[in-house]
Amino acid sequence: VCEEENCEKEVFPLAMNYLDRFLSAVPLEKSRLQLLGSACLFLASKLRETLPLSVETVCAYTAHSSRPEELRTMELLLLNKLQWDIAAPTALEFVERLIGPMGLPRVKELVVRKHTETFIALCTIDYAFALYPPSMIGAASLAAAVTGLHLGQGGPCLANRELTARLAHTIRCDPECLRACQQQVEIALQARLQQAQRDALPQPGKSEEPERSRTPTDIQDVSL
Repeated sequence: VCEEENCEKEVFPLAMNYLDRFLSAVPLEKSRLQLLGSACLFLASKLRETLPLSVETVCAYTAHSSRPEELRTMELLLLNKLQWDIAAPTALEFVERLIGPMGLPRVKELVVRKHTETFIALCTIDYAFALYPPSMIGAASLAAAVTGLHLGQGGPCLANRELTARLAHTIRCDPECLRACQQQVEIALQARLQQAQRDALPQPGKSEEPERSRTPTDIQDVSL
């Protein structure tokens, strides 16, 4: 939905923040998860977008299985359970403050930023990162992006240690904790890439046969 509607990049992680916080406090039937997710996205869009998603647009993406009045009711319940504390920081906000002082050339900064945003999106949907603060996820994703692109000076290992130490000092955390989070990001990325490769392989027992014509045989045999 966020991609189709060209939402601001902060909308998705903020919506996931609402979702995780709500589910940690309120038991919910599986049949209502889509409605809750829609309400989280709707609320995050209101907070971050200049032109937020409309109720009708959000309901349309559920194939109208959620009605506008149901979405508004769930939105009020969500706000109540979050105690109207909806201005939650996201990892992307910390990246904006961490990447500037690195002094990367403009072209490289754009590449690093894009990779970092991809890693953060991956962390957002992985329960293994639920207990990490957004500052650490942002710093770890940035470190993983820089390390993976080999942009450091003096060798990858040395550059990685120096970068991790600098980022840890900036966000006031233990460098070893940040390094562990970075390794978790890299593991999650590797697992996702392996899954994508497996999905791309043809399924066993399902040979790709050319589509058979539905035209009756006797018509095909006619020689003109």
